[in-house]
Amino acid sequence: MIDVAKKKNSIYVMMIILFLTKVLGLFKLRVISHLFGATHELDIFWASFTIPDMIFMVLVAGSVNAAIIPILTDQLYDRGKKSLNELFKKITMYFFLLCFLFVLIAFILAPTITEWIINSESASTILNIGFRMTQADYPLFLRLFRIGLLSPLFLSISAFVTSYLQVRKQFFVTSLAPLFYDLAMIFGTYILVGIFKMDAEYTKKIENTLNEYGLEYIPEAHNYLKIVNEYDDFTNPNSQYSDLEDKILEESEIEYNEIYEEKIKTHKLFFEKWIQDC
Repeated sequence: MIDVAKKKNSIYVMMIILFLTKVLGLFKLRVISHLFGATHELDIFWASFTIPDMIFMVLVAGSVNAAIIPILTDQLYDRGKKSLNELFKKITMYFFLLCFLFVLIAFILAPTITEWIINSESASTILNIGFRMTQADYPLFLRLFRIGLLSPLFLSISAFVTSYLQVRKQFFVTSLAPLFYDLAMIFGTYILVGIFKMDAEYTKKIENTLNEYGLEYIPEAHNYLKIVNEYDDFTNPNSQYSDLEDKILEESEIEYNEIYEEKIKTHKLFFEKWIQDC
């Protein structure tokens, strides 16, 4: 009776965790939409993950449920845990290398693939992209596409570890992974307004003005995203946070609907203080 009660409690816990994961997943999408707004950039963001997701689904996700879990289960009950561990290592390594090969090919051919998606109407239909991109979207899509190619590698390892734990009947641990992932995305994503040194290196056009007034830089305000510990600048397709990373003077967190007002306010207050100190 005790074992039956424990199994029932475990099922209820799993149901609760699964429900929370789905709710947090929906909330995560709301957070992303809130940060980007209903913009063309958000459409590009989702579209850029189409091919990376396809690589994972074709190479790994379909194989795990159809073949990998049954094979690992048979290995466990026929030959024991030691044989299971050895087979798990081999399968994981082989599939990771296969996935890495496809990702590497996609990374090298990313410019060509991006051109095909932008210039071909059939590409949008095949990949189920519900809008047409232009050449102006090329740099941003290419950049996000290449970043997204990391996901099949990490997800493939996660999928095989999950299948291994499920074969060992350790369902609780595997159910926590998506829960913590959603929590990290929800509570680890911020919009920041930063004040940085706009100097001649950053903007060549103001070099003469700076020299005329003997200034090293002029403080400028800029918005960018912080996702967990990664900083990203999607102001325009060519924006790179690394261009101003070493020039940041101060930064503060703001809400999506405060981007314009709070940016102007923060810039004005800093500028007044900077003039007084000069």
